[in-house]
Amino acid sequence: MQVANIRLRLSLLLCMQGAALLWVHESKQADVHPLVVSHGYGLGFRGEFLWQGTSDPTAWLSVSACIQVMQALQPLEVAQYNHSLVRQAAQLLLKAWGTQIELGVGKDGSTAGMVAVQMPWPLRGTSNNNSSGRCSCASSNGCTSDAPPVAVNGVAIDRKDTVGVQPTSADAAALNMLLRQQYKIEVPVACIEGMLFCRISAQIYNNIQDYQRLADVVLELA
Repeated sequence: MQVANIRLRLSLLLCMQGAALLWVHESKQADVHPLVVSHGYGLGFRGEFLWQGTSDPTAWLSVSACIQVMQALQPLEVAQYNHSLVRQAAQLLLKAWGTQIELGVGKDGSTAGMVAVQMPWPLRGTSNNNSSGRCSCASSNGCTSDAPPVAVNGVAIDRKDTVGVQPTSADAAALNMLLRQQYKIEVPVACIEGMLFCRISAQIYNNIQDYQRLADVVLELA
């Protein structure tokens, strides 16, 4: 059996969600069934997976064209460009924000196409910030909110008690929404051990100016 997320593998062009690859050896196909079974139940492996409700098959139908375009662009050169750009972008953000921590980078500088960069704090527009720069909770002992866990970009992060000006996952979610809605910047933001991080990635359609704009916008909020 082989499973692959085509949307991530071909994110250059196939930006729509819902495209993945499932290959099962013919001898095992009778034992593999979709989680959601529609009117194709009992029609065999292909029949059961072929149509599952009203999902949009556009992403699936575009896979072959995306593979052809990616091959024409030389996958190795694309990977090298993306790696170089994300390293430049991480260094740009760290210098602009005056922070030091980056996650997802090896000691030799190796990384995939993504890096988590520490963000400055406090920032305007987050739920745990006010004009004094202190936690807005009424408790004199710091924030002791028992709010439920917050899902930030699809990842559930426990909201632990914080003291003083430490950000929370709620702040990360608020900042993520602010960047998306007001500044049209899409970047995942998460709270990790009392610090905010944004996870940047790079693709062939990006350039260093994209990350410079992210740096500038966050500095406006600082």
